Amino acid sequence: MKTAWRLAVAVLLACLLSSCVSHQLGDEWFVRQRIPIEIQSGKPITIIIRATSPGGLSEVGIRCSTEVWTTLTNNTQDISIRLISSRWKGVTISRVPLGYDPQSGINSLHDLFYLRGNYQMFMKATVQIAFPNAPTGVTHAEILICRTPEESL
Repeated sequence: MKTAWRLAVAVLLACLLSSCVSHQLGDEWFVRQRIPIEIQSGKPITIIIRATSPGGLSEVGIRCSTEVWTTLTNNTQDISIRLISSRWKGVTISRVPLGYDPQSGINSLHDLFYLRGNYQMFMKATVQIAFPNAPTGVTHAEILICRTPEESL
């Protein structure tokens, strides 16, 4: 019985410590790659994704204010995402439904898509994103390639 209690306390302590460490690291622990972007009406952006998760699944989102996100998604035309090129085998893009609440815990992150493919070191994919509902002028934002929820456990 003593062993069971010791094991329970050890597991609880490990959980608390790991939660404190990931909280102290903040966003840095979750983010694999940051890509600053400028959103302009009528101009798609092209990004190169170099960071992948083991297993070949990368979670890709945009960090912007809630007001900008509402503007980008508040119309009949949806954000367009297209794979331009890739050195990964069997790469596909899986869209994230609008309104999905990311589980990564990163402030102001709005998920766009998952990039799936056979993971290989030092490979990259080029993706084009068009924002048909972009606000007038230049809007600064950041594309984040994040650890998948499975890696964050």
